[in-house]
Amino acid sequence: VEGDQKPFNDMVAYMRRNDLAEQKNYEYVSSLMDMDSFIDMWVARLFFVARDWPENNIKVWRNTNPDGGMDTKWHFCIVDTDHGVGLNSTLDTDLFGVINDGSILGAVVNHLMQNNSFRERFILRFVWCTEIYFQPDRLMQLQLSRWRVTDGSMTTYETWWSYIEVIRNFVTNRPAYARRQLMSWAGLDDAAYGSYKARALRMWGTEAEQTYSFSA
Repeated sequence: VEGDQKPFNDMVAYMRRNDLAEQKNYEYVSSLMDMDSFIDMWVARLFFVARDWPENNIKVWRNTNPDGGMDTKWHFCIVDTDHGVGLNSTLDTDLFGVINDGSILGAVVNHLMQNNSFRERFILRFVWCTEIYFQPDRLMQLQLSRWRVTDGSMTTYETWWSYIEVIRNFVTNRPAYARRQLMSWAGLDDAAYGSYKARALRMWGTEAEQTYSFSA
């Protein structure tokens, strides 16, 4: 609906004008947007090297009924990732530079990085997803469950598996590259990364949920 973009643009303008290192400013922005969905979007995009973003393919939503039983914060969606998982990149492609590319989402994350608590949570989430959530066996099973062919021509696991060598290679080998890229971007040595990893595992556990349900 025309005009719905104004509150979002107003939020971005506030972030540009104010120092988010100050906790009261950061808490105000946190009252307007779902920080966890924003971080998860960034982590997934960076890990999977899902290009054609962040200057493009931005989708946000929010509940506009404050009496509807849910928050009215801005939530972030992941859309159009066909340029990811090695299909328009290589294992060592590093997307961390888009944090400074001048796009709207780049500006948002740049200003949020001024706040230590946001930066810490961002790094912790990236570490946990790299070490636990984005494990190859889990990702490939999710891929099969979501994109199975139902016309009978490619229904077996073995047949399907033979067509996804590029994706399989990517998700198997990407964690090592993603780990090094985060360490380079954040200035972490092995000991610091190990500390973040231990904290991340305590926060989110050592296993990712395995059961998912997708519509046909």
